[in-house]
Amino acid sequence: MHNCHYYTFGPEYATGTAADMGRPKWVYSIGLPTSEWMKVTGDVQAGDVVMYNGVTPDGTSHGLLHSGKVIEAINGKASLISSKMGEYEIISHHPRDVPPEYGSTNPTYTFGGETYQSRVYYRKK
Repeated sequence: MHNCHYYTFGPEYATGTAADMGRPKWVYSIGLPTSEWMKVTGDVQAGDVVMYNGVTPDGTSHGLLHSGKVIEAINGKASLISSKMGEYEIISHHPRDVPPEYGSTNPTYTFGGETYQSRVYYRKK
């Protein structure tokens, strides 16, 4: 069984997995080398990936919560994402159509008095 990060990036960019708990395809952290990936600062396009960030459900930390693949973009904005929701099937959904524990539906979130982007898009070079 695998999770959203494994689905989106595969094992190549996994920097942390639950292998010690018998789940090597359950990735919880990703490292994208800048030599291979770039942050999308302009128009989003199909083939890009999105990393959802936010406050963890227990409220004690923040960071990467979910990821997916952009499968449709209209006028430079992602309009359809393919992602795996935990142990469930792979689904297609609007970029803001995620449960709260997978990231904010707002463009930004606040943690520790600082404001961060909720969804960050990346493109393989």
